[in-house]
Amino acid sequence: MIKRILPNICICLLVVFISIGNTQQISINSLNALRVQDKEIELKYEDKSVKVNIKTLRNKKKLSKVLNQSLFYEKKLEVEKHAKVIKEKNRYKAIEGKTKKTIDMNHLVLASLVSDSVDIKVKSENEKFTIQDAKKMAEDLNRIKRQKLRIFNNGKLISSEIEILDLFNKNSNTINQKSLINLLKEFENDIENLTSHVYINSVTGDSNGFLRNGKKINYKKTAQNLLANIEKGLLRIEIIYDIDKALVYDENKKAYNYEKQGEGKSNFKGSDWGRSQNIEIGTRNLIANVFVMPNQQVSFLKILKDKGSRIPWKLAKVIKEGGKLELEPGGGLCQVSTTLFRAALQSGMTIDQWRNHSLYVSYYKEYNNGLDSTIYAPYVDLKFTNPYNYPVLFQSYTNENKDVITEIYSQEKLPEVELIGPFYKGDIEGLRSNQILWERNIKKFFNTKTEIFKSTYNTSVSK
Repeated sequence: MIKRILPNICICLLVVFISIGNTQQISINSLNALRVQDKEIELKYEDKSVKVNIKTLRNKKKLSKVLNQSLFYEKKLEVEKHAKVIKEKNRYKAIEGKTKKTIDMNHLVLASLVSDSVDIKVKSENEKFTIQDAKKMAEDLNRIKRQKLRIFNNGKLISSEIEILDLFNKNSNTINQKSLINLLKEFENDIENLTSHVYINSVTGDSNGFLRNGKKINYKKTAQNLLANIEKGLLRIEIIYDIDKALVYDENKKAYNYEKQGEGKSNFKGSDWGRSQNIEIGTRNLIANVFVMPNQQVSFLKILKDKGSRIPWKLAKVIKEGGKLELEPGGGLCQVSTTLFRAALQSGMTIDQWRNHSLYVSYYKEYNNGLDSTIYAPYVDLKFTNPYNYPVLFQSYTNENKDVITEIYSQEKLPEVELIGPFYKGDIEGLRSNQILWERNIKKFFNTKTEIFKSTYNTSVSK
């Protein structure tokens, strides 16, 4: 007896549950678990009726066809028609829609669960896009009908011949996402917008790539902006972007978020062609990305040997013993090591080996006068060690202003580093006319580590 009662109890509980939450749409597929597939249900409307099985009841398209042929053949249920806007003789015009009458599917499903004979209920649905909405839209479009669509992207202006109605959803005053994407996708694929990642091997420390955030179009906000402009009488799209975050990937394809912590800079304006070429080639090939693991020591000469031994360096002047200037391949690479040195200072790296140039060089005056780092194989090197328990990434590039820039990135926030200087003769007791002094303070919690970096040249220096 329990077996006979249990299914009816389940159906009653389901009906009660659905009745309480009647705001939700009921799927016809829910009949699957409760009814036999070949079971026939009699559907009645006024004085007409038709029998359908559960399979037909599940298929909304097939069910509509059967009902229109059997019950509503005298006057079929109206197809949904909302108001719309059309373009006619170069003017936009609003056209009234019709009210839609549909079968109350919620009632049909619920009644079919508990009865084999169901009276069909028909309900009316109001227009979602009314004639008032259409008239307002047509009025707005007529105000801008003589304008070409203008697209603003990162300060650049581009005109488009697209018909503005083609950007709207049919029977609606909303923008069609697919149409907007087709119009603007060329801007999203612009190389300046693309995200660039860095790929590292956490075992060997090898790295490649360049960490640069990209941009992705926020189509929702861009569409809202277009609609707002149309209301103001402007046929204009201002493309709105979201940041597409650049990531660091390890050998297992695990992604890490690295944030910029600071940078080191130098400038090589006034350098001759050979020196400029060596600086740009060296920045691109030697220190484009230097990934430093915890407790790992970086040697610039080792980088030069590993990555630069096969590069055909240009002839440029180098400072030889005694202060003589002579042409040698690779002249100017000290500018590359100097920039990396300044970034190492700013990031709190432990400076193991460093020497300034013997001659005071005006190229290094801008940004951090007196903080220059010469290299000369095999004797003079720049070496520093990562003192943190997490990796630090240095990545470098040159720009149109003839700057060499080395950016500092890490997963965790680096300690605050304060570089105080430059100090010259007269600023600090005992400092001579050929010396420049800097003080570095590394602040960790409540402790501050202070270090002095003093450059001594063979010639006097200028402020």
